[in-house]
Amino acid sequence: MTFKKFGVCRQSAAATALWMIWFYELVLKIQSGVALRLPPRSKKLPLFICAALFGFALALSPLNALAQKKDSSTLFPVRQNGKWGYIDRKGTLVIQPQFDEAWDFSEGLAYVKTGTRRGIIDSRGKTVIDLQQVDFAGRFSEGLAPAQTGGASPRWGFIDRNGRLVINPQFDAVEDFQEGMAVVMVNRKYGFIDKKGRAVVPPQFDKAFDFHEGLALVVTNNRFGFINKTGKTHKGKPG
Repeated sequence: MTFKKFGVCRQSAAATALWMIWFYELVLKIQSGVALRLPPRSKKLPLFICAALFGFALALSPLNALAQKKDSSTLFPVRQNGKWGYIDRKGTLVIQPQFDEAWDFSEGLAYVKTGTRRGIIDSRGKTVIDLQQVDFAGRFSEGLAPAQTGGASPRWGFIDRNGRLVINPQFDAVEDFQEGMAVVMVNRKYGFIDKKGRAVVPPQFDKAFDFHEGLALVVTNNRFGFINKTGKTHKGKPG
C-alpha cells in the first residue's frame, strides 16, 4: 500500500497526534501495571506541550474500558534484602522475597527468575510454567505473552498460559496482543500478526501502535494515518 491516501500534514501537527496517542497508551499500560521506557522528547514539541498532552491522556483514560477493569487483587513487586517478592494494594506481603528478578502481574501471572531458573508464577507464588524453550516471557494479554529466546541473536514469539510456544520466535521485537492483533518488528519495519502468527499486515511501517476500537496509528516517512485490521487506510476520522 502507499501513503498517498493519507495526505500530508505538517510534521509538528503529526508529531502532536502521535504523542497524544502514545501518552494515552502509556496511561492505560501504567494502569495495567506495566512500566514503559519514555522515548526521547521530540524537538518539535516543547516540554509544556508534552505535559499538557499527558494531562489530556489522564483525563481521557477513565473513558476507556481498560480503566474500568482494575483488578483489586493485583500484586506488585517489592525488594527486600536483595530479593524480590510481592505485596498487595494494602502493602501486605503476599509472596515472600525469594526471586532475583520479578516482573509485574498480568492476567494473574508474572515472570520471575532465581539463579538460572526462569518461570511464570501465579498469585500464590506457585510456579505454573517452567520456561525451558525461551529465556524470558513478558506480560500476558488476551491469553498470550511475548517470549524471547537467548543467544547472540534473540528472537521474539509468544507462549500461551500453559507455556506452549504457540508462535515461533521469529521477530526482532513484539508488543502485547490487543484486539486480537500484535505489533511485530522485522528488519526495523513494523506490521501486525494475529494469534495464529499470520502476518495480517506485513511489516512495512516505520512505526505502528496497538489497535483500539478497530484502528491503529501507523507512520511511514513522517506521514501519519490510521489503518483497519486488513491494513487498509481508514479515510474517516477515528472513533
